[in-house]
Amino acid sequence: MRVELLTVGDELLLGDTVNGNAAWLGRRLADHGVAVTRSTVVGDRLDVIVEAVTEALGRADAVITTGGLGPTGDDVTRDALAKAAGVALVRDPELERRLRERVAAAGRGLRPMALRMADVPEGAGLLADSAGGAPGLRVRLPGGTVYALPGVPAEMRTIMEEVVLPELADAARSRDGGPAVARRLLRTAGIWESELATALAPVEALDGVALAYLPDPAEVRVRLTAAPDRLDDVERRARELLGPDAVYGTDEETLDKVVHRLLAERSATVATAESLTGG
Repeated sequence: MRVELLTVGDELLLGDTVNGNAAWLGRRLADHGVAVTRSTVVGDRLDVIVEAVTEALGRADAVITTGGLGPTGDDVTRDALAKAAGVALVRDPELERRLRERVAAAGRGLRPMALRMADVPEGAGLLADSAGGAPGLRVRLPGGTVYALPGVPAEMRTIMEEVVLPELADAARSRDGGPAVARRLLRTAGIWESELATALAPVEALDGVALAYLPDPAEVRVRLTAAPDRLDDVERRARELLGPDAVYGTDEETLDKVVHRLLAERSATVATAESLTGG
């Protein structure tokens, strides 16, 4: 199953905001065996969003958009999806009621502009947003399905984890057959990327196994991808080739977390001194 990402917002194009949503989505979709084939950023222009969604569905089975679901005039993703589907925007009474209750509970007056968040493309499904006010949308178009999510990271992640990821993972398993792939990060420090690649060449040569090298100034992470029932064996073989001291952690075991754990196990402390810049 192929999925494309479409992040919407002038602030992303202009560099005012780092596109962290796309990075997070790519990681989580990969964790669930869903292939992300392309990631695109567009500004807050209705015609551009319509074009981008239509083109993406010509290549992929589903598109995930983030951003443009708020109450202001530059939030035009819902309008673009309605145009792409050839339907009208309609006011959802239940959404309007929730918005009014939420504003009243906060002790604030409701501005008419806020009710834009209760307008949805006719026939669209609502994706519950337990973390915020704007729900996500599920819009069926001729080429596939568009999942439109808020740009606020906490809200986007909540809807993805609770609704979209389970749906896409099930669809991927049904469409592609067999188990989804699994991934694991091996974290190394003090070893060059070229050294790792040379040592791990026999693993890269295995059928159905993929490796990716993710270098940072302080470390190089190696991402292993294989069928779930093979991943432990692939990791074991990689560790054997690298030696006993090469891998300091896996997945979310960052270097600072590992150092902290080792210090705690030894009841040790660390002192630092700084004398050049005056703090």
